[in-house]
Amino acid sequence: MLWIKLAKTLARPLPALTLLIFAATSCAYAQTPWVSTDPVADLISKLPFFRTALEQDQPGLTNPAAPLVQPPLVRAEFRFRVLYTSMTEGQLRVPDLGVTARFKGDLGIPNNLFMCESMVRAQIARFSLRVHYEGYFSTFSGALAYFQWPEFRIGGDVDLIERNGLRCGLNVDMCTDRPSLSFNLPWLGVSDFQRLNRPVTMGVHAAWNPFGWGGLSSSFEVRCRWPMQQDVRLSEYEIAAGAKGPTTVLGTTGLRAGWRYTIMDIASPGIESHVKWSAGFAEVFCYF
Repeated sequence: MLWIKLAKTLARPLPALTLLIFAATSCAYAQTPWVSTDPVADLISKLPFFRTALEQDQPGLTNPAAPLVQPPLVRAEFRFRVLYTSMTEGQLRVPDLGVTARFKGDLGIPNNLFMCESMVRAQIARFSLRVHYEGYFSTFSGALAYFQWPEFRIGGDVDLIERNGLRCGLNVDMCTDRPSLSFNLPWLGVSDFQRLNRPVTMGVHAAWNPFGWGGLSSSFEVRCRWPMQQDVRLSEYEIAAGAKGPTTVLGTTGLRAGWRYTIMDIASPGIESHVKWSAGFAEVFCYF
């Protein structure tokens, strides 16, 4: 009888104790922060290369437990350069007459000239928009011919690789105006004026601006672009190397020297032209 009374005494507080344990457990879970189990973020986190690329643009985007997603990186660049351009080859052909005229010897177009170029680039994450302006101190104008090239050009970049000061990717460029070509061949009684289509190109680029030692570091950039249309085919190759100074609150400034090679082929109704330019340049650039 003693054992029965003892069991009944211990059993009386058991329901209350059980209820207290469950309530305490629920309160404990209520104090635990909620963790996302987004299946998309979980899948991306298992792809190291893709996850690294996205995290460079927007840190926290592929982390399912991140409370906030940081905004994408914003950068800018300004560049000003002076070029000495030399026309290494220039010919004009009139296929119907079987006539070929040289730009310098027959048409009087000068081979060499100075020009300046300025460029502004705005970048958000991996995408950049560029605006170029080319100013000519003299023109490709001769006694019997005049060749005018557009002054403004817009372009866009997509960086497929961007890490540790290196960015590589694809680019596209288009002139905002149409180039024009006029000529007069009095010995044949032939003259013409034509406005050509806007050159459109697509290419690749690579820029390397590593971290420096003692405030100074090197700077390299390579750009190549090729034609995307048949009537005005423009190909261009460019390389530049130099040094940049230490980073300040206003950005980073540097100097570079380089070389640019341009090939242009025109196939317009009634005329054909083949021109090659070679240009050396010096430039100052600023990264923000």
